[in-house]
Amino acid sequence: MMPLVPPVPTANIQQQPLQPPPSQPQPPQQTAPQQPPSVCSFKVSLSQVCGRPVNHPGQLCQLHMDIPKSMSDHAKAPPPQIASYVDKCTDCHQINASDTLYTAAKQERITDEGVLVKCSRCTRKYHPVCANLTTPKQVVGAESYPWLCPECKVCFVCRTAGDESTLMICDGCDRGWHTGCCTPKVDHIPEGEWLCQLCAKCHGCNERGMKDESQYTHVAAPKSDKCKYPVYLATYCDKCVIDFKEDRFCPVCLKTYSDEENDEEDNEMVACDTCDHWVHTRCDESLTPERYQMLCDDESAKYSCPMCEDRIKSTVDTEAARLALKGLKPPGGVCVGLLGGKVKTRGVVYYKDIKVGIPEIGGSGMSELAS
Repeated sequence: MMPLVPPVPTANIQQQPLQPPPSQPQPPQQTAPQQPPSVCSFKVSLSQVCGRPVNHPGQLCQLHMDIPKSMSDHAKAPPPQIASYVDKCTDCHQINASDTLYTAAKQERITDEGVLVKCSRCTRKYHPVCANLTTPKQVVGAESYPWLCPECKVCFVCRTAGDESTLMICDGCDRGWHTGCCTPKVDHIPEGEWLCQLCAKCHGCNERGMKDESQYTHVAAPKSDKCKYPVYLATYCDKCVIDFKEDRFCPVCLKTYSDEENDEEDNEMVACDTCDHWVHTRCDESLTPERYQMLCDDESAKYSCPMCEDRIKSTVDTEAARLALKGLKPPGGVCVGLLGGKVKTRGVVYYKDIKVGIPEIGGSGMSELAS
């Protein structure tokens, strides 16, 4: 009998699956880059191209193919990535405009430090002084229509940026105008101030074409206890501004008159027994032909103008409009009320201790010149 031999223990070895031999790394497969679609590259503003689809790179769309290339050779900055909802100046990156900005521009402060104007195209916001709006006329002028910032500025007539060397900026309203788009055309860029055809108009006599800055005056009511800053009233030619300074103006419409006036319509005026100013019959709905004749015939009859009787109606239901019509807040660029039931006004201000209406700005609401 064979002796019993105990079995030899064996390790419990699990069989591992066979691994394939390591392979050499393969370079990533190259794919041809996808070409972006071709679009019209005509610059419609200082920071934006047309973008209409075209067949070949560099081709212009049918709308712009006949326009000279020099008209689209200018761009200053890329458009913003997103609309601006932050109340901060795009130029100085501050919420409030510091005094040093006005010192550097050699200008007096004309608005509160937190006032911003917003571009109607890119929605970026600027302090007026940072956008080169340094006079009361320019600030309310920019508020009177869909204003474009310096980066989005285009010609008011052709609606393109075009050749920067021929793009003039009006010193009254800050609109852009090509020399060749003006009526009449401008032969060369003028030195000093320049007013466009909307602003180069006398409020007193309606004379147009005031070219030299010595031919017109932007009249502003000086700052007072109620208004911390000057308030732009109207622009007058060199003759009418003399009448205005000598108080020969209607307090409702601010149109001037003179002793030599031969206009029969303007001669139909009545003296206010309260403020001692003459008022046009066309500026007060209470001055009917019958009442006007009665006031002419009866020297004892009394009359008070809409300004003295506060016959001022608000046409915009906002707190700012109500304060502007009471002379407690600087007026904006658009009309917010009606004086005497007849005359549109941006607000009311005290001038030489009497209340006067602030006229509508020429070209108010216009974003392009009607053909």
